[in-house]
Amino acid sequence: MFIVTQFIAEDGGGMQVSNLLIGSFLKEKYKLPIVYIGNNNKSKSHCDIYLNQFSSVILTQIYFFCLLIYSFFFSKVIISLDDGILRCAGLLPFTCKNIIVINSGSLAVRKSKTLLGKISIFLSKISTKRLKANLVSQSIYDQLRYLKLSPSKSFILGRPCSKNIFYKKEIKLKTPIKFITYGRLDYDKNIINLLKAFINIDKFESITLDIFGNGPLLKKVISLSNSSKNINYLGEINHFVLMKKLEEYDYFICVSNNKNETFGRSWIKAGSKGLPFIGSKVGNLSYLIKDQINGYYSGLTVSEICKTLHKVIKNHFQEYYTLSKNSSETAEEYTYENIFKKLEKYLSEIL
Repeated sequence: MFIVTQFIAEDGGGMQVSNLLIGSFLKEKYKLPIVYIGNNNKSKSHCDIYLNQFSSVILTQIYFFCLLIYSFFFSKVIISLDDGILRCAGLLPFTCKNIIVINSGSLAVRKSKTLLGKISIFLSKISTKRLKANLVSQSIYDQLRYLKLSPSKSFILGRPCSKNIFYKKEIKLKTPIKFITYGRLDYDKNIINLLKAFINIDKFESITLDIFGNGPLLKKVISLSNSSKNINYLGEINHFVLMKKLEEYDYFICVSNNKNETFGRSWIKAGSKGLPFIGSKVGNLSYLIKDQINGYYSGLTVSEICKTLHKVIKNHFQEYYTLSKNSSETAEEYTYENIFKKLEKYLSEIL
């Protein structure tokens, strides 16, 4: 068997960290070689074969095809931690019977306006139908079922978080109530409406919002944050600093309008520190966030976000302890110990 992944970056985003954990587990548990295809030199220490896809895209694709053909003729299973391999497999659909995809499959349910994107999705749909097995989040599982793309062996598996990020912070209820948001600053995360809502609210309430991240809307985010003394843009932040920083806040808020939120690892990070979640009912967030149990759902418009914020502020001193406890319990479902138990069980059924 082989493990193929595009992301094994220690200090990367949600998928990178998850794939590092899963890849390391599979390599150690089953003594499997890892093929890394990407552009992060730090990944070399975690893999057996390293291919820099940006130095030679054509050679990388040729290698992919050779790997797929080899797996077919010699019955070698490929465990892929990324959608990329499905594009090649769509051109050679007979090889898909030996492919297991973990925490991926989102490409097959997306839409694209570009010709290249449509071709990529089309190829992924072909190969997704013929996989040996598919291990995905609840929302992707449901979408694949709805589109009749899911193979007969489909399993629900979240993305793992390191156990060492969990820490029960001491809760001290006080004002101002401190909110944090982090991630890519783009339209998918609905960051502009979030900021406008806080600007409207903070005239009357004792709250603060700190923003970490980067993206195409950076200039607009900085401009809006400068218009309010209680909103602070604090730049980019790496995973390890963020996990320590989270202990200073009360709530994590990100009212995403991205219907393809495949998991929601940012929310799980926050929950690991006992921060209740505030988010929208899109993608896999509809399974992670439980309204007024571990956080609050919010609509996407400025007025809807304001309404949610008023509810949070009103209930803060009465409900915070329960919300915090429940968000921690939600996050703990995704520790690597719990995810790896599921993964081991599923693989024993599949292989």
